[in-house]
Amino acid sequence: MEFIGHSPTACYLSSTRRQEVVSKLPCATTLPKLAKAPSFTCPSPYPHKRTLTTVGFRPATYYSASKTNPRYPLSHSQVDSSAPETQLSELCGVRVPSVYSAARNALYTRYTPKDWFASYQRLLQSNDRGQKDSECLRYDSERLMDETNERTKNNQNESSRQLGDRLSDIAFWQNELTDELDKMVKEINDLVRGKRVAEKLLAEVENQLHIAQECLYQREKRQCVDLVHDNVEKALLAEVETVLRSQEMLRNLIDRANTQLE
Repeated sequence: MEFIGHSPTACYLSSTRRQEVVSKLPCATTLPKLAKAPSFTCPSPYPHKRTLTTVGFRPATYYSASKTNPRYPLSHSQVDSSAPETQLSELCGVRVPSVYSAARNALYTRYTPKDWFASYQRLLQSNDRGQKDSECLRYDSERLMDETNERTKNNQNESSRQLGDRLSDIAFWQNELTDELDKMVKEINDLVRGKRVAEKLLAEVENQLHIAQECLYQREKRQCVDLVHDNVEKALLAEVETVLRSQEMLRNLIDRANTQLE
């Protein structure tokens, strides 16, 4: 047995010393009646107070430790085995120390089988909930993965279709643009050709105007009664006016052609 606050390796009475002392003891029948041993000859018992327990299967013979102030360091035993007071030369009132406090306290901190079973059931329920949560998380992850893959495939197909439509539109408008460019080039060529024709016509009309004006000039050389305003003169004047209007129109046409070609 050991006292509270001492290491489990503390030894009060060694086996060799006990054997040596016992071997010197006389027979118990030959010993005289012993007087009451003084209080200082044996170590005082460890102070305890008896308490009752409320647990039915535990005996009510355990002790609860009281508050003490030890006079010896806790690294050594409080009983000196080599002291003469501790020798078993007499059958003094030696009292066995109380139960080790750690073991005694462990008895009061133990749980019942019902508590253990309840704790075991709680652990099982907690494990079941954790397993169910893990399975739900795994199922949700798989479902989310499938939905993401399906959405990605749909988006990819839709993007491919839109890209194909856009490529078709681009090719169509490219062909349309090429046709328009060809038409524009043709119109430009036609405009250039028309401009050349107008310039040539303007030059030819200039000759007609010069002829009509020359005729009128020569008719002015008549004298006396020959200076008549006849139909020929009227025709020549009308021709001059027509030629002048034609020249004006050709000049305007050439100017517009030059503006469009710039």
